[in-house]
Amino acid sequence: MRHAEGRQRIQQLVVLYDDECPFCIRCMEWLRVQSAFIPFRFLPLHAEYTRRLYPELKGPIEYLQFIVVTDEGSVYYNTDARIMCLWALRRYRRYAMVLARPAFKPAVDKVFRLISENRMTIGNLLRLKKEFLAEDVCGTDACSRTREVPS
Repeated sequence: MRHAEGRQRIQQLVVLYDDECPFCIRCMEWLRVQSAFIPFRFLPLHAEYTRRLYPELKGPIEYLQFIVVTDEGSVYYNTDARIMCLWALRRYRRYAMVLARPAFKPAVDKVFRLISENRMTIGNLLRLKKEFLAEDVCGTDACSRTREVPS
């Protein structure tokens, strides 16, 4: 599908999430159940097949916690990736448009950085357990959508 200007519309967002972080897994699960304009595909950040799919991200994967890749090849990191996910959601697109404005960007960066740097602590405070969440995701038909392993 193409825009009037001839650009291709985004058909899918691939979210690379930190599969070693209970809070991150919970956020991925939340995204998975939201009504979206653009479908998501979720891949564990640390999985070998994710590294094979995106070899050009080998460096950033080592130190970034959140990456979104569009099917047209654009890559978004951290705050921009989170805003992109909100933009894809029906209920949150208008908020994403506000958060993406240059006037708000420094404050949004600080908030997301604070959350990101403390995500393990947040997960512990919320008593989120990686093992429980991983089982919960695979206890539904979500495995086919969230844990696709390319051949």
